[in-house]
Amino acid sequence: MIIFNIDSAALIGPLLKNNAFEQGIALYFNDGKSNRRVKSCREIHEEFEGNGMFTSVFMGFRLTFTDGQELHIHADSNQAAKLLGQPYQINNTASKDLVDWVLG
Repeated sequence: MIIFNIDSAALIGPLLKNNAFEQGIALYFNDGKSNRRVKSCREIHEEFEGNGMFTSVFMGFRLTFTDGQELHIHADSNQAAKLLGQPYQINNTASKDLVDWVLG
C-alpha cells in the first residue's frame, strides 16, 4: 500500500510506468482529510502527424479514484494538475466543528 498527496503525486510516475496495478500495489491519494483509493491508471499520449509520419508523445497519467474523481499528472512539468470530475464532497460540506466555531 502506498499513500501519496498532491505534493508527491509526480513522484509515483515511475511506479505507474512499471505497472504497479498489475503487481497488486494498492495506491491511495490523501487529500488532507481522507485517503481515496486509486481505481485505475491510464497513460495519456498525444499523437500527431508530421511529414507523413505519425508520432506519439507521452503526456502523463490520469488516475481515477473509486469516488469518480480523476487526477492528471503531467509528464513534462512533473507536476500534478487539478482534480477533474465531481467536486470533492468533503470540500463542499462544512464540518460540524467548523460550523460551531464560526457560529461561536
